[in-house]
Amino acid sequence: MAVVEVNRPDRSTRRRIGKDDTIDAEAAARACIAGTASVIPKAGDALVEMIRMLKVAKDSATANRTAALNQLHAIVVTAPAALRERLQRLKRKELVESCAGLRSGEITTPLAAAKMTLRTLARRIQQLDQELKDTVAQLDQLTMQLCPELRNTY
Repeated sequence: MAVVEVNRPDRSTRRRIGKDDTIDAEAAARACIAGTASVIPKAGDALVEMIRMLKVAKDSATANRTAALNQLHAIVVTAPAALRERLQRLKRKELVESCAGLRSGEITTPLAAAKMTLRTLARRIQQLDQELKDTVAQLDQLTMQLCPELRNTY
């Protein structure tokens, strides 16, 4: 018996009939009998699967980096005046490097807390930048291996 992939039922049918395991199983069986489910499932052991997994890691790192950058900028805006004035004029790369080098000392003032928070966020951004660089390099290597013609169109 061949294994085939069954797509989910269309949304209007799901709204009309409902959703539970029994209904889904019946819909899958009907799709197989009717011949509308004829896609062979992905093997999950080839280059495409490796690329898919790395893309998940890349997307996650990108989202987390964006969130950390947004948080860094928000802390700069609310930081004590002396620190804010020194940091707000910096470009993104300079800001991250500057914040990564901040020293907070003992956390007894809002200034010290801001410095520690900015340092933590900046170092997280730097770590995510490196993770993205490594992941993109792996993706480049795998996509060139899988489909060099497509990659050469850049």
